[in-house]
Parts: sequence; structure tokens; C-alpha cells
Amino acid sequence: MKRVLSILLLILCCSLVAAQEARRPAFRWGLEWGYGVTAFKYWSVNYLDSSVGYRVWDENHAFQAKSTAFACICVGADVSRKANLSMQLGMMGIDKDREVIPVGIRFNYSFRGTDADGPMAFFGGGLGFPDHFTTAAVHYANIGGGYRIRLSSLWDIDFLATFRLCDDHPPVRDPESGEYVNESNIRKNVTAYCSLALGVAITL
Repeated sequence: MKRVLSILLLILCCSLVAAQEARRPAFRWGLEWGYGVTAFKYWSVNYLDSSVGYRVWDENHAFQAKSTAFACICVGADVSRKANLSMQLGMMGIDKDREVIPVGIRFNYSFRGTDADGPMAFFGGGLGFPDHFTTAAVHYANIGGGYRIRLSSLWDIDFLATFRLCDDHPPVRDPESGEYVNESNIRKNVTAYCSLALGVAITL
């Protein structure tokens, strides 16, 4: 993945030099990546232990510091002089050893205009697909802000900070046997995460 990011950044830099005075497009695309930490986790699990024939309840929460990363492609359009609406697709970590493929939308507001240096704010959300689309999707929502630096008439670089909420239905492991519980025996399986992330986006 590092090699792919390096190639993409090289292409972006070469295009930046070649297009200093090009006309700003109506539709925009870009690459965003960054790192974060999942700071809070809540879970509520209820399943049938078939070996002993009774239900197991497990509900709790924990403050933690699980590092995560994300990378996505963004495609959208400036819907006004200060607002942009985009779709995102990529990879996103939501907890340790837990990644999803996010498909979402984001509304971005640039206080001095989308083509100018200055602060911005955004919110958005969507679905995240774990295990290569083979299990139930998660839901996520995020809100944040940042600062845009206009590199040329075409290119911008954004420095972003994001707060994200996410629900999940991860595999349930029995603490005594160490084995995963069969889905047919699970009556309730809800996990929620709160995360903070810092990122960088380069857009055309």
C-alpha cells in the first residue's frame, strides 16, 4: 500500500507542476489518508451457550487506545462557491484487527471558498463492509474540521481532524472456550466505537 501511495503522490506532484494555471474543474477527485485512535468501545452481547444450555450476557464498555488507519478515494463536486459534496470509497480501520470498506458521502464547507486558503468544516457518514462484503454492514458518522492550502488553480491540500462514531457486529468469541460463537446462537450483538483521526487529503 505504501508503494501505491508513493506512485499516486508522484503523479499528483507532476500534474501540479504542469497545470499551474489550468481552469478549476466542476467535478473533483482526490486521495485522503491518515491515522487515528479508537478511544472508546461499548459492547452488548447475548448468545446461547449450546454446551451448557444457557444464555450468556455480556455488556460493558472500555476506554482504550487502539491505533487505526484509513485511505480512500474521493469523488465529488463543488455545489456552491463554499460547499462541496463528495462520495468516498477505500479502507478504514475501526478497531484493532478490524477493518471495513467504507462507502459514504461527505458535505464540506470552506469558510473562505473552496478555491481559497482557509478553515473548513465537514460532516458525513455511510456504510462500512467488513470481511469482503460477507457479513452485515456497519454504520458510521463523522464530523470534523481542518485547513485548506491552495496549491494551484487545480490542486488543494487539506489537513483534517475527524471525530467518528461507528456501530459494528463483530464475530463473538466465547471467553471460556476461546472459540467463535455460531451466528445461529447469537441473540444480540452490538458494538460501538468512538474514534479520533488526523488525515491529509490532496484533491483536484
